[in-house]
Amino acid sequence: MEHFKQSWNRPSEIWALLKFKFTTKHGADLPPLSDSLSDLEWLHVKLVQTSRSFAGVIREMHSELQLPIAVFYLVLRALDSVEDDMAVPADRKVPLLHAFYHLFEHGGSADLLDLSNIGEKPEEVELLDNIHRLIAVHASLKPEYQEVIVEICKEMGAGMAKYLDKEVETEEEYNEYCYYVAGLVGVGLSGLFAASGLEDPRYADMKALSNACGQALQKTNITRDMQEDLGEGRVFWPKDIVHQYVTRMEDMVNPKHRTMALRCLNHMVLLCVQHAPDTLSYMAGLVTPEVLRFVAIPQVMALGTVAILYNNPEVLEKNVKMRKGLTARIFMSINSFADVCRWYLVFTRQLRDAVGSPSNEVETRMVAVLDKVEAICAEHVDDGFSAMDWAVAGAWAASSVYLLQKTLHSHL
Repeated sequence: MEHFKQSWNRPSEIWALLKFKFTTKHGADLPPLSDSLSDLEWLHVKLVQTSRSFAGVIREMHSELQLPIAVFYLVLRALDSVEDDMAVPADRKVPLLHAFYHLFEHGGSADLLDLSNIGEKPEEVELLDNIHRLIAVHASLKPEYQEVIVEICKEMGAGMAKYLDKEVETEEEYNEYCYYVAGLVGVGLSGLFAASGLEDPRYADMKALSNACGQALQKTNITRDMQEDLGEGRVFWPKDIVHQYVTRMEDMVNPKHRTMALRCLNHMVLLCVQHAPDTLSYMAGLVTPEVLRFVAIPQVMALGTVAILYNNPEVLEKNVKMRKGLTARIFMSINSFADVCRWYLVFTRQLRDAVGSPSNEVETRMVAVLDKVEAICAEHVDDGFSAMDWAVAGAWAASSVYLLQKTLHSHL
């Protein structure tokens, strides 16, 4: 009900919420985890328990890629569960991170590593205790898929070990850290897309563009979650950028330093947006509608998120997220690359309005990136509407749901 309240004066979002609610599969009515389930049934249930939203996204993917991506996701979640458990001493954790990929290599075996008593949450413990099931499903995949998953797991484990007790000091290290934890996910997905035959085999070699897609998502999350992470004693913002504006990371949430903190925030937003041209170049070549949607929806949502983060003092006080109604509208409206470009134009123009006339280097660089994004999109959007006209048109077209909106407000 709260999602409908947030969008009460945006009819197009109300309509999208309703359509999303009643037409999207969310993984309801799942059987409980038990030894009686087959390995495939167990994986399905585990996937939904681990991330119901991602499980729904996978169901929208082409059938050829549903299982490989589900296995890829859970393998990396299992690896991440080892890395995240602060109770595991480094002398045990580091060797596990380096060797984790061996579990899935050449058919794999759960006996290779001792994963007992690892996991901060019950679902993480359950995943690692049943790693043999995940190994079995992985071994059933085509060899090409197995190879991609093993290689990414190997490199990511090594990267996690490298940054286990290492703080991010420089922007270069920030880029490297984001590559290990997210860029490699993009590289792996590209490998799976290419191996499926659904996309051009050259996607397997598009490491830079694939990395950009992963980095855009990870940097958006890091920028958005600053206040929450700081409260939990975690700092991911590079010190060499933070120290250009404030003395300590804690000053970011001190009202006395609000002006400089916002400038620092805007710098971090720039580091997210700078990947937008490459993400567009990556998506422009995708030919399978389900693959395009799988890649495009998170990218559009990331750009929409940083558009509301820019120069927003609320980011320094709480976790700021996109309205669910807008999220639903994005989810239901993207079916082509032109649709992606329309949304990119909406959010780049929102950013441009927030920046105004550039008065410093960060703002100048931001405008240059926005110019590049808009130039790319202009080549693919030619429907007689400006981007903002297109965004507003949905609200007028959906005005017929006004009475339905009133009914929902009264009864939901």
